[in-house]
Amino acid sequence: MEGNRMRIAAIAVPRRFLYWFSAASCFHARLGAIGGSIHGGSIHKEAVVEMEMARVILFTGQMDAMSRFYGEVLGLAQVTTEKGWREFDAGRARIALHSGQSSPGRKGPKIVFYAKDVAAVRETLVARGAKFGKVRQGEVLCLCDGKDPDGNPIQLSNR
Repeated sequence: MEGNRMRIAAIAVPRRFLYWFSAASCFHARLGAIGGSIHGGSIHKEAVVEMEMARVILFTGQMDAMSRFYGEVLGLAQVTTEKGWREFDAGRARIALHSGQSSPGRKGPKIVFYAKDVAAVRETLVARGAKFGKVRQGEVLCLCDGKDPDGNPIQLSNR
């Protein structure tokens, strides 16, 4: 957390996408620096496409509660307000709330926020009304899992 702002560190995805992300995207990212790609098991030269994540969209039937959570509880600045759409600045990406039926599913996306001091940030957010479990400290990694009002998983992590 830098001042009153957090930055998104990662987004977890369902297991069925893990191979695609780890084998293709991560390999593409490494090859992008040398202008190559993987296609059909062989490496090909191609133009490098630079992209960065713009936003994570969460569908919700609780626009006011979700806006309060991401804005007031987590302290993210609301940057867009349109009918059925609100966006919050989360560092290099935004979290967008879109009116509609929430369906976090069994393994929906997990929004991970970087926090240098996970325990301190957790304490602050719980005092504001956020729901988080216990802080888990490993040899290097420290994290804490929680949920937003719709049940979407969120996490604080020191990396």
